[in-house]
Amino acid sequence: MKPLILSIFIFCSISLFGQNEVAKIVIGIANKKDTFSIKHFNAFDNLLFEKFFPVGHQPASIFTCSYDDSNRKTREIFLNMYGDIEIIDYEYDSLQTIRKLFAYSEISHFWDSLNIYDVKSITSYLKRIITKIHNVKDLEETTIFKEKKKEGGFLSEIGYYKDTLLVKLIQFRGEGDTSEIINYSYNDQNLLVLESIQHNTIASFFQPSRTEHRKRVYTYDTLGRMLSEEFYYYIHGKKPYELTKYCYETPNILKTTFEIQGKTLYIGTKEYKNDKIVKWTYYKEKNKKWEIEDFTMYEYDEQNRLIKEFRSADNKGRPLRIKYIYITK
Repeated sequence: MKPLILSIFIFCSISLFGQNEVAKIVIGIANKKDTFSIKHFNAFDNLLFEKFFPVGHQPASIFTCSYDDSNRKTREIFLNMYGDIEIIDYEYDSLQTIRKLFAYSEISHFWDSLNIYDVKSITSYLKRIITKIHNVKDLEETTIFKEKKKEGGFLSEIGYYKDTLLVKLIQFRGEGDTSEIINYSYNDQNLLVLESIQHNTIASFFQPSRTEHRKRVYTYDTLGRMLSEEFYYYIHGKKPYELTKYCYETPNILKTTFEIQGKTLYIGTKEYKNDKIVKWTYYKEKNKKWEIEDFTMYEYDEQNRLIKEFRSADNKGRPLRIKYIYITK
């Protein structure tokens, strides 16, 4: 889809300035011709709507968010052309100490009602639907969204807060049983230092359900910058199963090393200028040498807005250049 065609829609759809009204639109143009993405933001710079296009193809997915008057997220919707639709509704108590998430069940009967039974037909149907969706309202008026909501949601998560900090999270499966309980601990600077995780497995034909204890440990330097993140499966012993180390080689360069069970899988570096990332480089080990696997470079305008992005390889191994256009009112 070409950017000239998009501009006609864009100038007709802007409104200001509520929590769920568009204040800014960002268009990504890939390789000088193909629309890569369209994003809508409100006046608080919260993402409202995103439509993603694989390079040179029709739109493939949509993600939307809605907010209340207190700038709290109230709904997320994800829809792609392969038949996946996810809806999450948020609820808060009056003291803002509890947050509940409700997810929604599958809609296989919806395809049956349309006499659609194969992936190819589902993809064709959803391509037509997604092409016609230009904002949150359009998505919420689709039949597939209404059918998903009609089935009713289940409580998927409860979060408990103290002084605005998340202190406990309980996650549920669709059947109503608890999947995980996570307790969070913070230091005197309100930095997260520990996640204590109780994970309940799903019973199978071969073994009953069981409870596994896990944890994540975070460390920081005197400036409050994260130095490491350790993830422990107790069934793997006392050493961290996953370890991410952060090294601040200079004030503007961050090096990240990721290990699993003591083996380094990748190394990444981020270079910053004026607190904005300007280059991200990913290294992999080849023939016992660490070589550049791919990299991304970023360019900003005088307002510190991202205007250009160059990726050495997309998901098919081809270079990708993206130019971002900002439309405000």
